[in-house]
Amino acid sequence: MEITIKIDIVDKSGADKDNVAMQTIVAQQQENAQKAREAAEAFFPNEEWIDLGNGIYSGRTRLDQSQKSKSEYEKFNREKEQAAILAERGSVIYFLPEINEQRKGAFNADCVIDGELTDLKKSGGNLKTIAKDFRKGIKQAKSVFLWITSSITSKQLYTKLSGEVAGKKNYGWKDYSLF
Repeated sequence: MEITIKIDIVDKSGADKDNVAMQTIVAQQQENAQKAREAAEAFFPNEEWIDLGNGIYSGRTRLDQSQKSKSEYEKFNREKEQAAILAERGSVIYFLPEINEQRKGAFNADCVIDGELTDLKKSGGNLKTIAKDFRKGIKQAKSVFLWITSSITSKQLYTKLSGEVAGKKNYGWKDYSLF
């Protein structure tokens, strides 16, 4: 398995809305929609998928789970906010039910993004905290979207996460590359 760390600074204050950029996003979103839907249906073939708008979907089961408690509701809203950042850039996101019936009690990815199982993490504080959240995420899916709320530089983050990947034996990784 090849692991890639890509640090991409996302400015939530406003995406580039010119015509060419929007056409590119629309074309990419159409391709991503097919990959995401196929993957989500492969993992949960009997799930009813609800369109939440702007390239974001949720399984009916996940929506129901988000209403069970205040903490689940808040968690789902944070995850939808993260998904919106990615959707603005052309990704298509399918939120998965919390527990796959074939793997009861096992950790699972939060969603499928563009056909790839992904765990979503919102992290703040110091590099140690961010690395801890990264380790939690990578145990649940081979792709992690980290929303970092502290003022860590991309160089600091890359260095820290590179160190996490270098300790790949903890995750069973055979191959990795860093960009």
